[in-house]
Amino acid sequence: MKTKKLIAAIAICGVTFGVSVLPALADDPVENVDKEIYTAADSTLQAWANEKTASHSAKPYIATLHPTSGGAEAPGNSYGVFGEGFVSADPSDTTDAKMGMLSFDLENLNEAPQAAYLDLTYIGHRILQAGGDATAHVGATLVDTSKCTDSAPACGTDVATWAKRPDFAVDDANTAYAEEFDARVADLYTSDSMTIPADKRKDVRIDVTDLVAKAFEGDARLVTFVVGETNNVELRFASSEGAGGMLRGLSAADAPKLTVTVPDTPAPGVPEGPRAWEDKTESMTGHDVLWYKQPATQTADGNVGAGANISGVHNKWQRTTLPIGNGKVGGTVWGEIGEEKITFNEETLWTGGPAQGRQYNGGNEEGRGRNGAALRELNAELASGKTTVANPGALTGGFNAASQGSYQNWGDLRIKSLDQMPADVNFYERSLDLSTGVASVHFNANDTDYMRDYFVSNPDNVMVARLDAVGAKKLNLDVTLPLNPGWSRASEQVSVADGKLTSSGVLGNNGLLYNAQIKAVVEGEGASTSNADGALRVSGATGVTLYISAATDYKQVHPGYRTGESAAELDARVAKTVEDAAAKGYDAVLDAHVKDHSGLYDRVSVDLGQSPTYGEGALPTDDLLYRYKIDNANRAQQRALEMLIYDYGRYLT
Repeated sequence: MKTKKLIAAIAICGVTFGVSVLPALADDPVENVDKEIYTAADSTLQAWANEKTASHSAKPYIATLHPTSGGAEAPGNSYGVFGEGFVSADPSDTTDAKMGMLSFDLENLNEAPQAAYLDLTYIGHRILQAGGDATAHVGATLVDTSKCTDSAPACGTDVATWAKRPDFAVDDANTAYAEEFDARVADLYTSDSMTIPADKRKDVRIDVTDLVAKAFEGDARLVTFVVGETNNVELRFASSEGAGGMLRGLSAADAPKLTVTVPDTPAPGVPEGPRAWEDKTESMTGHDVLWYKQPATQTADGNVGAGANISGVHNKWQRTTLPIGNGKVGGTVWGEIGEEKITFNEETLWTGGPAQGRQYNGGNEEGRGRNGAALRELNAELASGKTTVANPGALTGGFNAASQGSYQNWGDLRIKSLDQMPADVNFYERSLDLSTGVASVHFNANDTDYMRDYFVSNPDNVMVARLDAVGAKKLNLDVTLPLNPGWSRASEQVSVADGKLTSSGVLGNNGLLYNAQIKAVVEGEGASTSNADGALRVSGATGVTLYISAATDYKQVHPGYRTGESAAELDARVAKTVEDAAAKGYDAVLDAHVKDHSGLYDRVSVDLGQSPTYGEGALPTDDLLYRYKIDNANRAQQRALEMLIYDYGRYLT
């Protein structure tokens, strides 16, 4: 990973609270709390030409523009209130239209808020010139991301384009509007790296109380709004990326957010006394720790460009999660409270290659490369003095995507608490100790200290998740490994027996066998494991260790690229890995991992006068980055971030 990209990948997230009193009985006032919830994902849907087939979730703005006409096919069609009636996947159609799309995770709200406001920061326009100032009219409507145009199977904010977006119609029952405001000619938005002067910004607020209440009635907790305008004025509002640093003059507070008013049901007072994790965190004090005070989903994306094929939740994964791995098995830790998620990968899960009924030659067309003849001809041209050659694309060619194949993400390890977790917990922290290769999460809730540690052992070739509960509650969990829905498979099976979950099957593309197993070892009087409709259930434990391993029957030997194992033999190989690690025990597996990892990592140490990145007085990593970006970090803090990035690069390699 390039240093510049890493710096931008660590961003700041703000959650603020205020207290208000809503009308109630005179002798029994109800006190409420205002809470700001930032987007889980935001994007712009753009319809002009080939923009309509691309995701624009990495843009620094959220744009709105009602199409002035229906394009070539229907020039007089108004296409709905926001332009939602203009449905097209044709890149040759240059009808210009834009709508914003914003998703909010309300899982931590126990009930519909008393009030809800969608807050946007207006940062300019694109089309007002000689025509003079204009009146802007903006609204928002709830959409269903399972009902999509172009028959798309899903169109969440992270993947939506104009061509494949929520299919909806605006009506009074599901739409709310902001007060009209002036869009001035002087407010021209000129570039995606411009400075936004304070006098160009306007706070735009839409009362979406009824819309959010309607979503709660349908049990929806991830709510998605489409934002549009009705006066044919292309407006720009700050996106989370724009507020995260892409646009100068903005701060994190300018990002789109939902401000909700909910009953103030304060948690019990902050518990006193030492915490169960203190011995561990004291040993982490130093210069090699990334840490945050919020889960990955609550950490702002920052201002790194997403790329054409990475957006929304995938950006969240690459920017804010904590990576662990051993070069063969890897994962990224999200640090969620009620349901933990570790994005899981294994190195040999690829489509393509040899398959029944397929002639495999590396995915190339021999008529183009001609078994090396094309390369020799190009070399001869260069040797004759030419500085460029006519057709370098003829070297290998290759248009057989099914044969070429691609790497596949395995899925997500999910660890769901069966006990209700409060919306706000005490002492939350997630961290990655680069020197030990251990990611950790801890917090206090329900009079209990919860601790989690994650690492991937090279000596034992397993991912390990260790969870502990110290206090009033025990661990009651469901563990699952849902597979990535993006790749086809056959003979898929999930079984749970004797404290172990097994997921196995065959890739539909090439017949590759795959097998993943999770072994649970529970601790505590009365602790047990069971099968809960395909989930590995842990009940009544004070501690549990999960040993996870995965493999396929791939072997890097031409021409078959297979081990020759049967499904049963592959199952036995993966089972031996997790059973051997479980028999060895958590402490021994951890010790072997740390010695192996530190033996490489600790070979380098550089002192530039940097301050510690963890421990007393150290800033959370996202706060450190933010101060660095706005030139508010002292010299020692600047060196701390620079060295942390250098060390993070060493860790990743």
